[in-house]
Amino acid sequence: MKKAFTFFISILFLTGSISAQKTNDGGNTGGNDNNNDESCQNSCMNTVVDIAGAIFGEYHRNLLNSNDLSVTSLEIMLHGGAGTGNDITYYTALPRVKLNYGALSGDFRYSYSAFETGSSSFLDALLEFNIIAGNSFKMSLGQGIMFPIVENESNVFHESFIGMDIGVMDKMIMISPEFRLAYDWNISKPVNSEISLRGGYKIFGNSSFVIYANLAAGYQYMWPETTNTMIYGGFDIFIQ
Repeated sequence: MKKAFTFFISILFLTGSISAQKTNDGGNTGGNDNNNDESCQNSCMNTVVDIAGAIFGEYHRNLLNSNDLSVTSLEIMLHGGAGTGNDITYYTALPRVKLNYGALSGDFRYSYSAFETGSSSFLDALLEFNIIAGNSFKMSLGQGIMFPIVENESNVFHESFIGMDIGVMDKMIMISPEFRLAYDWNISKPVNSEISLRGGYKIFGNSSFVIYANLAAGYQYMWPETTNTMIYGGFDIFIQ
């Protein structure tokens, strides 16, 4: 998380620095120029932050005023199925809760897998920015953590997320591709990468309550040598 935050701040600073350099290309040299450069860098950085805040604020307000239930809602996903990997078969449960509030979403997923010789479980917690949230298309970018629930261990991995919801036939059908990547900065390697495709069909809906029945497939790679193919399904419930 610290690296992601540092990267974001660095981008803002770099943008401000480039703008400052362009502004001062024709200036004089000397001690006063250093002060002018620093002042201009601070000014440009503040301008970038102000512009980003203004754009985000207006975008967020517009989404909150929309009537799209998928934009401002509590989403409960009850998923379960089976998977195969490394010559074993296992059963998995993937309950998930997502709070959608305009341009922002809080996304929490619990992953439980039962094998013949035992079980494993993970918790994913993400903060997502809905960069596109139209009536029939939504695209989200997220940052957060993946936390393996293992006795006597406390590893927490940085996780990145990109996902889309594509509505078809006036959102009677919902297609949702997603990608997750969990990274261990201590060893500089990804510890989990997961791609999935979920298709849902609306079986009930009104202005404040919608249910989709869905079927999904996913592929997962876990460091160092574990690959899993998953087939699962369940229900997505939107409550406004």
